[in-house]
Parts: sequence; C-alpha cells; structure tokens
Amino acid sequence: MRQHALRLFFGVLLIGLVGRLTGQSQIVRGQVIDLETALPVRLASVSALEASLLTTTGRDGRYEIKTAKPFSKLRVEAVGYKTQLLDVRSGDSLQVLDVALEPVNFQIKEVTIKPKKYRNKDNPAVELIRLVVENRDKNRVRHLSTYQDEQYEKIVVGLGNVPKQVRDRRLLRKIRFIWDNVDTTKLADIRIVPLFVQENILDYYSRYPPPDQKKIITAIKAIPFKGFLDDEGIDKSLHYLYQGIDIYESTIPLLTNKFASPISDNAPLLYRYYPMDTIEEAGQKIVRLEFYPRNKYDMLLQGDLYIALDSTYPVTRIRFTTNPHANLNWVNTLVVEQEFERQPSGRRILTREDYRMYFGITKRGMGAFGQRFVEHRHLKIEQPLPSDTLFQGSLETITAPKAERSADTAFWRLNRVPINGAETTAYYNMDSLLRMPWFIMMSKLTRLAFGGFTDITPKFEIGPISQFAAFNGVEGFRARLSGRTTPLFSKRWNFGGQVTYGWKDLRWKIGANASYALPGTTYNRFPLSRLSVRFLQDVTLPGQNQYLNSTLSSSITSGPNDKFLYSEVFRLKYEREYRNYLSYNAGFERESLGPAGALRFEPVDGSAALNRPVAASRFFAEIRYAPGETYFQNPSGYRNEIAFKFITQLRYARTVKGLFGGNYAYDEVGIVLRKFTNVPPLGYNTFTLEAGGVFGKVPFPFLILHRANQSYIYQTNDYNLMNFMEFISDRYVALHVNQYFNGFFLNKVPLIKRLKLREVATVKVLYGMVSDNNKPDDNSGLFRFPTRPDGTPITYTLEQKPYVEASVGISNIFKIVRIDLVRRFNYLEHPGAQKFGIKGTLQVEF
Repeated sequence: MRQHALRLFFGVLLIGLVGRLTGQSQIVRGQVIDLETALPVRLASVSALEASLLTTTGRDGRYEIKTAKPFSKLRVEAVGYKTQLLDVRSGDSLQVLDVALEPVNFQIKEVTIKPKKYRNKDNPAVELIRLVVENRDKNRVRHLSTYQDEQYEKIVVGLGNVPKQVRDRRLLRKIRFIWDNVDTTKLADIRIVPLFVQENILDYYSRYPPPDQKKIITAIKAIPFKGFLDDEGIDKSLHYLYQGIDIYESTIPLLTNKFASPISDNAPLLYRYYPMDTIEEAGQKIVRLEFYPRNKYDMLLQGDLYIALDSTYPVTRIRFTTNPHANLNWVNTLVVEQEFERQPSGRRILTREDYRMYFGITKRGMGAFGQRFVEHRHLKIEQPLPSDTLFQGSLETITAPKAERSADTAFWRLNRVPINGAETTAYYNMDSLLRMPWFIMMSKLTRLAFGGFTDITPKFEIGPISQFAAFNGVEGFRARLSGRTTPLFSKRWNFGGQVTYGWKDLRWKIGANASYALPGTTYNRFPLSRLSVRFLQDVTLPGQNQYLNSTLSSSITSGPNDKFLYSEVFRLKYEREYRNYLSYNAGFERESLGPAGALRFEPVDGSAALNRPVAASRFFAEIRYAPGETYFQNPSGYRNEIAFKFITQLRYARTVKGLFGGNYAYDEVGIVLRKFTNVPPLGYNTFTLEAGGVFGKVPFPFLILHRANQSYIYQTNDYNLMNFMEFISDRYVALHVNQYFNGFFLNKVPLIKRLKLREVATVKVLYGMVSDNNKPDDNSGLFRFPTRPDGTPITYTLEQKPYVEASVGISNIFKIVRIDLVRRFNYLEHPGAQKFGIKGTLQVEF
C-alpha cells in the first residue's frame, strides 16, 4: 500500500513537471517567400537570437524553431535578399510567422582593410583555404563512382533600361507591346524586358573512374526562330556563354574568359581572404569568408565563400562577382550564386545555381541582360546507372529524339520551377514578333549590314555585302554578286552561284555549286552527310590564302601586288560528320591555273613564256578530329568557331597525269595540329603546328607558296611581314604560338591600368625546302621561279634558315581595336623586305 502511494505521488509529480516544462516551451513556424514572385525561398537561415538557435527552410520555404528558452527576436536571411528582423510575441507557446523577403541586387563593393599588412603566413583564413584545397577531390561530384540527377534549366535573354526615346521612335512603334513587359525582380534598379526564354529539362550522369559525364536533354521549351537564326547554333552559343561552373575546378569559365578559382592551388597567391563570421546550420558550424583579388585590375573574382567545418571542409554556398575594376569589357553586373545541400550521407551536393549578367556601355544605361538558372533534383549517389552503354560516343550533351522545342503546357506546369509573369509573356511576345513583316524586313537588313546573306525571297538569298566590291592590280575595280537557295527551298538540296566582273581585265568569271544531303540528314546541319559539286572561275593570289583582295578592306596593300592567277576549279566532294567530333571528306578535283597580271610562266629552257594555263587532276581525302569544338551556325550552314580544345587535320591527295587533261603526277600530304590552353591569370594561348609536302615533279604554281600578308590588316594565320610569293617549298614545317595575356602586365602599371588594355604576343617560325626534283635548273623542264622585270628574284627557298617573325600587340583599345608591332628577324636582304611593320584589326571580346 505504501509502495503504491509513493508511485502515485511520483507519478503526479512527474506529470506536473512535464506539464510545467511543456508550458514553458516556445514554437515558431512559418514560410519564407519571395516578395516579388511569392515563390518559396529555400535554404534561408532562420535564427532565434536570444536562444542561439538556427535552422534553414526546406524546398517549400517552411521552417520551425522549437526551444524551451523564450526569445523575442527572429532573424531571417538568404542569399540575394534583404535580412529581416521580426518580433516574437511573448507568452504564446505556438506562433506562425510568415516572411516575405525583398530581393536585392548582389554587388560586392571594393573594401580596403588597413589595420595591418595582409600576409598569408599565420593567416587562419589562408590555412582554411588550404584545407579546402587538400580535400577538393573528396567533395567533387565527378569523383563519385556514379552520380545522377535531373536538372531544370532556364535561360533568359533581354534588354534593360530601354530609354523612352528609344521606345517611342517611329521605327519601333510597331513593337511597343514588347516594352510593356517589364521584369523588375532580376536586378535592382534595372528594368528588364525579357525577349527570349528557353527552358530545358535534362538528365545528368557521371562516373569515376574513368571520368565520364553525359547530359541527355529530355524536354525543350522555346520559340523557334523559323529560319532567322539557327536554333541549334543559338543553343550552343548560349551554353558556351553560360557554361556550368564547378567551384572545385582550378578555373571558372565566365563568358569567353576563365578566372582562377578562389580555391585553386595557387589561389592564396592571387586572392586575399577575410573571415567574417561563423554561423550554425543544422548543428554544423560554417565559416563565411570574404575574398578579393590582390590586384583589382586582374581578371579575378570577389565574393563570399561559406565553408563547413567538418572533416572534408566542403563549400556550402558561394556568391561572387567580378571586381568592378577588372579588365573585363561590356559587363556592368555579373552575379553567380551556388548552394550546396547536405545529403543524408553528410556530403554536400550542388542543388541550385543562379547566374545573372548585365552588359552595357554605361553602368545604368540601356544594355543586354542574361540569366541561367539551374535546379538539381532527384539526386542519386553511387547507385547503378540505367545503361552500360550510356557513355558511348564523345558528345557530352545529346538531345533525346522526343525533346521537342515546345512541349505540352501541362507537362511544363508539373515539371518546371515556376516562372514569373514577365517570362511567360515573353514566350507570346517572341512568337508574335517573329510573325511580323516589319521584323522580317529588319532582320534581313541587319544580316546584310553585318556581312551575312539576306533573302530576297523566302527561298533565295544574296550576300555577303562585304564581298560585293573590291579591287586589285589585275581586275581593277571588281564587282561580285552571289546568291544561294535557303532551307525553305529544300532541306536536302542547295544551289548557289556567283558572277564577278573586272573593269580592268574586262573578263567575266562565274561560279556555281550544288549540294545534296543523303537520306536522314539535311545539307546545313550537324552531323553532315552530303555530296557537293562546285565549279568556280576567279582571280586568286598564288598561295594558300584566297580571302585577301576579296573585300575592300583587304584590297589595300603595301608593296607591289600585281601577280595573280586565273584559276578554274571543278570539285566533287563527299562530307561525313559524326557526333564524336570525327569527320572526313573525300572527292575529286581538277584545277587549272593561268598567269595573270605581271606573273609569267617562263620555261627554264629559254623558250617563250606560256600564256596558257597548266592543269592538275587529283583525288583527295581529309580526316579531322576536333573534340569539344563549339561553333555558331547560321541557317544556311556557315559556321563560326567559338571554342575548341584541340583540332587534328590530316590531308592526302594523289594527282594523276593525263586524267581530264592533267599535266602532272604527284602526291600531297598535309597535317595541322591546333591546341587551345587556358593559363589564368596569364590569359590563354593557341598553339599551331603545321607540316606538309609535295612529292613529285611539278612547276611552282602547284608547290606550296606560303601564306603572306601585304595588307594593313593583321592576319592571325598568315605571315604579316612576308611579301606575296616570297617563299616557296615542297616540304615544310611551321609553328605558330599566340599568347593573350588579358592585361596581366599592363594591369600593374599606374594610370595605364585604368585604360584596361591587353597584351598579345605571337611567334611564327617557318622552315622549308625545295627538293632537287623541283628546282628549276637547266633541263628540269619546269618554270622559273617568278622574278622582277630586271631579273631580281621574287621567290626564294628556305634551306638556309627558317623564316621567323614575332609581334607584340595591344588589344582592347576603345574595346574594339588591336594594334600589333611586327618584327621580321631574317631574310632582310630580300627586295622589299620590312624589318618592322604596324598592322591593326578589329577584335571584339569580353
């Protein structure tokens, strides 16, 4: 009985204590949303100040804080939003507080900290960075045995701060509806008019080892451009500009440049780090570091870096921009934010990234806006991949056959991250714009003005305008008109032609071509499988560069330029491309070359000079491998290379005597190796190694006349102080090295650094020879190498020593001009040789 009474007493006491404790507990819960979009804000930090307790919001933006210690203040903060401090009512055991955070434009301003001289030695922030660097491989997703996720990607392009005088112009009145669609949530104080929106859903897979990755685009939503621009080319260009960023890599690609990562091996030599505070999330301590470039004019980054203090020191969050003084063109605002979510295993995985840029001449004036937003979801770590053949082929990104450009609306409502009203309206506005006759006409004029083709009917186009007029010593003033069919005429067939007339030689030259795409392909889209035939009559420069003298700007040259060839070429070719970046072409060609202007074909036996042409008929084949190559392609198939890693080309040709009037029998071999390398903070370089040979007995028009440039325009691939026809070979090897320093040295020169100039250095070395078989000696039956009227040689061989020239240049002058001082080191005794030269070109770059 006594024991029962004691149990009853203690039971009542325990219940009372529990009730008392429960009565003292305090619970605050709610949801954090974006004030502008009303969308949930995840990973927002919510802290009870007096209780020293912190939690983060989930995917739905909801949070809950429960503590036995009463508190009166709640702080809510998130990357890209203004921090809010809220009052909590006393005495309420349960309280609901919903919070609407106001977005802000993240932009780090330059700060100067002067208490003492900054140094790496004994600096705890630098020691922390070194721990992060040591553990990088442990935190890389690409070093997991397998990894999978689904990614939602949104790309937005638009105009910002369009002034009223532009919107009200008579020429633009028909598109006033475009200007009414304004988004003020992208960047603070900038009114964005979204013009283009594209959404992608893709599956990502990676494995290690070997290091492989694959992206499969399963759905695309965008308004197709219907022939105005190439949709595939736009996709490639946008993804090149907005490349994925891996903070654990040594370099970070931004626009067309690469910046040293703040956690790269040599980062402590480039950056300053300052510990700002330590926070606690889900029981884990996280240090926030601010980092800044040691030299604010270098192409480096600055921002906030959040690092978890656990055994692998992972990055939990990063937000950065470029220093406002950095030698970067056109970019007024650049913001990159990434968030890494902690998985049940404890590993941090990238789950959200937001990349926003604003381009313009002035900081707050009219400019262009671009955004790439990615959400990673449905993460699978070290689980079996869906197929053993997933990584076959070299393409890292492929589009599934059923990924249409415009998917079902219900599908996107279920699978996208909600988009705002301005982005939704942009879809309708772009569709309306592309249907307007006014826009069609303006697109034609714009393409023609910028050197492209423009259609005069939906199925036929003319251009480029830059080649409509030129002049040279043989033709005098030269007029040319060329045209071709468009993909609206046929996706399998393409026809083109040109006609040229010289007012001095009074001769018409014509050209015609046709292409046929084999079944299952189109003539203008990668991967090609097409058969083409071409006939062309023209006046050309002896040598390998036939683009000089085709435009007015390249027609102006220094020194004599009166030796040309009348060429007539018939070519039949088959081209085949594969998705693994391998391609080849093969065919037959008949080439006829005749002297023009002051050029003569003079036999060494002293007989009269020949005025008739000589001909060669050859079979040829070429194979090319270019992994990672990116290019922009217009609707007719012309490609402009944007980026490459390395390119290998190998060509062989066999010329047959007597075939279709061919006069000679010989073999040709050529190989080209090109390599692109980023070397931040020293910029980047391109390395080209080229070699070739002609094996057989042939006259000089069919030997290798090395590419020379007598124009005042700097040519990257030519020898800029070599005279036309100055050097000839039948065996040669050449090396070109171009180093672009991106202002690394000039950024450290007082006053000069404010001009944001950039240095360029090049070295070109050419070595060759002419074998005894092809030297125009007595009884050789060949033509003499070209000479001047007084018998002075024009053309020389390179057996003595290699030809060497180098240049140092300044680019980014007024952001568009490059000027090079070129130095020629040898063969200065040749008539007309220049030791120094100054050449310029237009070069637009970020």
